Amino acid sequence: MKGLTVKGLEELLRLERELRQQAEGLYQEGRDAVFELARHLAPDLLEALSDAGPFQTQEIGYLDLIRLLQEHVKATYTTYRDRIAALETELYRLQQQAGAPEEQPLPADYAALQAEVAALQARLEPATPATRPAEDLAPEEPAPEEPTAEASEEAFSPYAEVALWPGWFKAWVESGLQDARKQIGFRAAREILWVLGETGEPLRSVVLAEAAPRAGHAIPGGVESRAFNRLVKLGWLEKHIARRGNIRPQLVCLTEQGAQAYQLLYGRPAVAQETPRLLALHSSADHVYLILETQQLLEQAGFYVERYFDPLPVSGGEYVPDLIATYEGTTIYVEAERETYKAAADRRRKWAKAIEAAGGALYLTVGTEAELDPLCSEILFIAGSLPQPATLHAFATETVAKAQDAEQRGWGIFNVQKAYP
Repeated sequence: MKGLTVKGLEELLRLERELRQQAEGLYQEGRDAVFELARHLAPDLLEALSDAGPFQTQEIGYLDLIRLLQEHVKATYTTYRDRIAALETELYRLQQQAGAPEEQPLPADYAALQAEVAALQARLEPATPATRPAEDLAPEEPAPEEPTAEASEEAFSPYAEVALWPGWFKAWVESGLQDARKQIGFRAAREILWVLGETGEPLRSVVLAEAAPRAGHAIPGGVESRAFNRLVKLGWLEKHIARRGNIRPQLVCLTEQGAQAYQLLYGRPAVAQETPRLLALHSSADHVYLILETQQLLEQAGFYVERYFDPLPVSGGEYVPDLIATYEGTTIYVEAERETYKAAADRRRKWAKAIEAAGGALYLTVGTEAELDPLCSEILFIAGSLPQPATLHAFATETVAKAQDAEQRGWGIFNVQKAYP
């Protein structure tokens, strides 16, 4: 370059070396700090990494370790929480046994169980909000709420007569009505069962959001989360975990016993649950969640959306989109698509049917911006081999959910348009 001398080049190289050394030093300091944190929070995780090799050779990056540490702490927290729930149930059983008319002595393992519960609670107590896992999309759990007069459940009684209560249901009701604090969680559990029994709603976040006001809370929090987890532990709810980046949304439904509990509480059969029906129609919990997320966003934008419908006849057989949506009298077929492996012939057949059924106007949603370009390019490449021109309209649900502006009403929600030719 004009005007650049050998001395100047040497100076630039020196500065580059110094900057590289500083960057490497900062990286190593951050990495050492994360490993030191891991030694305190998860020594067994480091031991497992050491056995596997990467830790010994120093190949694992500190960002990867942060992710592993977060998952480890979350799993440990969940294990302790579930163990405490199981121990509390066992303690209640032993207390009932000890208070029987025969005046039996306390079983030998009663004190040991009490000690284990206390030890686990002590280990959970110091956890900071940063290390406590946020479940689904619910807000961070607050401290347990103090009982209030409004929360009293003394007057509550299930619809079914006591003589018809199965033993498992009777034990749950009696435990929930023991004292004012337990009555708060008992009421939240009842309202969760009510929402699922009345609506069959598949999304955990929506179920808790609808149950919270009925339980006396403006938004779902710790009370609802703990009640939900206890119902899962009892086997009354079934959950399916989807994957979306760093979050793990949950699909939920009543089990057979949960539906029976709902009927005992409210005197009518539960409606059909949406989660099993959707999982039977689609490939996975991840796919179902993307479809439900797409439906929510389209409805917020003013579309009328159908989740179930008859197959559409096309020359290659039948075409079944993920959703059918209507806006201002125009009906579109929507595909909620993910980057997953499918045979090339299967993908070509699918998009050929979609293009024919839609008259060339394809509507696509994906979960993240990173998935948009590859999928759009693939679809337009397939369209290039077909006689009918195609126009692709798409959006990423994560982008639309964050923006929520006026331009995303109606057709504006499909903020990516591509055409072939």
